[in-house]
Amino acid sequence: YSHFVLYAIVQALKEHPLVNASIEGDNIVIKKDIHLGCAVAVPGNGLVVPVIKNAGDLNLTGIARQLDQLANKAKSKKLTMDDLTGGTYTF
Repeated sequence: YSHFVLYAIVQALKEHPLVNASIEGDNIVIKKDIHLGCAVAVPGNGLVVPVIKNAGDLNLTGIARQLDQLANKAKSKKLTMDDLTGGTYTF
């Protein structure tokens, strides 16, 4: 069910871009892209949070495929630093 929730989050972030923002000093920086982090359980090692890059450009099927690929990489311990960085919102 996670991919349905992730898709709903992306739609909500598109409607409310202020939620997809960060505070840098005294400024609020609204991110133009949605890079969605999703916690994945790794047996024996806890959780990791790989990032679905440009999730705002993906449909439900695309998000499901990306999540499946990243979860498989996480479970086989083949994630790269690029897979783990750059998230703008985490689920």
